[in-house]
Order: sequence, then C-alpha cells, then structure tokens
Amino acid sequence: MRRFDKYIVNLRVTDDRVFSYNTGVAKIDHANEVVVPLGYWSVTTSKHINYVAREYGYKVVDKMYHVTGTDRNGKRFKIVTANKIHAEGINIWKGTVWEVDCDGKRTMIRRVYNG
Repeated sequence: MRRFDKYIVNLRVTDDRVFSYNTGVAKIDHANEVVVPLGYWSVTTSKHINYVAREYGYKVVDKMYHVTGTDRNGKRFKIVTANKIHAEGINIWKGTVWEVDCDGKRTMIRRVYNG
C-alpha cells in the first residue's frame, strides 16, 4: 500500500487500485499507463484520482477499448487499450471491438466475421 505526501489521510493506492476515503474509486492499468475511474465522483475524489495519475506519470481515461475474438488458428484473444484508433486499427480475423466506459458498460463498435 502506498500513501502520498499531499493527501496523507484520505488517499492510498494498492498495486492496481486507488482508494479515496476507504472506497475503491479507480483502477490503475500499468501496462497501458492509464488510470480508469470506476464511476463518476465528487470534486475531491476526482482530485485524488488525477493526483495519483500525475504521480505515476499516467493519463486518466474514462473509456477503454477491448478487442476480443479468435485468430486464424481458432485461439481466443483479448487486447485492451486506451486508444480508440489503435483498437479500431487492429487486424481482426473474427471478433469484436468494444468501448468500455468507467462503469463497465460495454458498447460494440465493430464486429468482424470471416468465414
């Protein structure tokens, strides 16, 4: 668990979660270097999330993109990115590109089906 100099009492971080006032408010994706809020929060909690992102040198994103499907050999895959252009540019044999908002709701952007 990590605490920060600025918000010593009310802000703490575990490996992949941000806690504000003992409530999990954001997820840290170290692979993509982003912090994803887990909902819509008060001004103070939003400051906590933005502060953690700045301390890590990450971006705060409200949407992630999941690319799921099967490759040409029938093997399942899932690619997660914070960049919509990257997600839409992935060459899919058979699968779907999803937009996932901070509440976890998925919206299909594109579906590909080859033979």
